[in-house]
Order: sequence, then C-alpha cells, then structure tokens
Amino acid sequence: MGAGWDASAPRGFQPTLSNETENILENLLKFYDRLALASGENFQLSEASTKALGRLGDIHRQLGHRQQSLDRYANAQTKLQRLMIDHPQHMRLAVESARIHNEMGRVYFVDGNYPEAQHSHQQALDILDDANATNNEAMGLYEQACTHYYLGRRLQVSASRVAME
Repeated sequence: MGAGWDASAPRGFQPTLSNETENILENLLKFYDRLALASGENFQLSEASTKALGRLGDIHRQLGHRQQSLDRYANAQTKLQRLMIDHPQHMRLAVESARIHNEMGRVYFVDGNYPEAQHSHQQALDILDDANATNNEAMGLYEQACTHYYLGRRLQVSASRVAME
C-alpha cells in the first residue's frame, strides 16, 4: 500500500525519504495536480482525475503532510460518490473509494486517532460489501483483505494497552 509510513509505527513517526525520492514525489504532485483539475462529462477523464486526487493524497501521506493528504482524500471521495451514483455498474469505483478510506484510516492511525481510523476502515468494508465489489473481483478482494488487516491492527493496539495496564 505504499512506502513511507510504517502503519504500526508509533505516534508522531515521520517518514524518512531520500532527497531524490522526495524530489520525485514533488514532481509527481505537479503532474497529478494537473490531472486532478481535468473534469468534464467524459467518464474516463472524470475517473482518471478522481484517481489522481487519491494519488495526491498518497503522495502527501508519504511526504508526511497529514492534513494535505486527508484533504485530497476527502476531495477524491466527494468526486467518487458522484461517479458511483452516475455509474454504479463500475465496481472499480467502489474499490477505489474503499482504498481511499483505508488510506485515510492509515493517516488517522499513525496520528493515534484510533476511533477515526477504525471508522474509516469500517466505511471501506461497508462500501465493498454494499457494492458487492469482492464478488470475483481481485482488487476488491485485495482491498477487503487490507481492510480486515487494518481493523485487526486496531484491535491489537487495544489489546496491547490493556495488557500494559
């Protein structure tokens, strides 16, 4: 699900990136910014620009820009909701929406906001279930597995806290 943050790292963890990697990601930000501005009535273009917003969130997350990543993810979710209403037959939209919820949950988890992380991951699971996106869909099954992992990780943190008390 992307390098940069170790999802199990302690709160306040900052990713360590080489200067070269950071420069590449900054250049990707410029590319995806331009792509995300694209819109229109063309479904494929709308889908691509929506995915670009999600990728911008991913890049900001990897750079340690938590708030910018959450903002981009929220913008992508808004666009995805509209696309899913207009094009419910495209299961990949539901899978992308679930992926973004999971990425938001990862940001919240690293920040130590465990209830919000759990809520984001549960939303991902609900989207996949509602859309039947795991029905013979490899990416849907993969995202569902990731979601269960993230939800289980939250339980592991809770159990560790209880054990320490």
